[in-house]
Amino acid sequence: MSRVVCFGELLLRLGAPGRELLLQTPQLQVHVGGAEANVAVSLASLGHDVQMASTVPGNALGRHAVAELRRHGVGVAGVREVDRDRMGLYFLAPGAVHRASEVVYDRAGSAFANSSAEDHAWPALLSGAQLLHVSGISPALGDNVAGSVLGAVRAARAARVQVSFDGNYRPSLWRRWGGDAGAILREVFAEADIVFADHRDIELVLGLHFPQDDAVARTEAAAAAASPAVALTQARRVVIKIGSSLLFDAVAIAGK
Repeated sequence: MSRVVCFGELLLRLGAPGRELLLQTPQLQVHVGGAEANVAVSLASLGHDVQMASTVPGNALGRHAVAELRRHGVGVAGVREVDRDRMGLYFLAPGAVHRASEVVYDRAGSAFANSSAEDHAWPALLSGAQLLHVSGISPALGDNVAGSVLGAVRAARAARVQVSFDGNYRPSLWRRWGGDAGAILREVFAEADIVFADHRDIELVLGLHFPQDDAVARTEAAAAAASPAVALTQARRVVIKIGSSLLFDAVAIAGK
């Protein structure tokens, strides 16, 4: 099995019970989350040697998140605890019938959001690894975290560690600090061996627009547009997503 390093923010998810709206009743269910942490737990459950790299506050909330990863078999030696800042949170109201899920972020000023590239010793963290996994959510948190992600993928490239990148474009996070999402995610894309993206990620990175009303047609168009771009990057494979269910392989569509 492979050794994988996942780099991203550990969050606490506070969810409304059942299919309720947030605070419809005065209670919330607490779970540990984060896009990269979810990948780490999933890969560990499949038997891979997975290490998490992150930053959490050295309080009960941060220690709980670390303990949950450990309980699921994820290594936490690369998770830093700091005596400042706070834990990132998000609030979730699950969808019901025709009502979409609602997410409210409360992660500004978190320990991870305030970390910087100098906080992570990538040669040591990547030692013996075959794969580094990052997502586009982390660089959306601010210029310093964007620099951390770019430093991580470039260190992986220098160490000949493959890079997996999940686009995960979150416009609300980018708007908060006015970051140039297209330019930054384009740089990460260029260093990745494997890219997971939906049509919005492809629109952003390539500066295109896919006007199709049908989700499948829109995703097929994004996959076709992504195919020529793959040749200009390190990517061996770009997988285009529709939500979490239907996938198109842009490389396969291109006939490679």
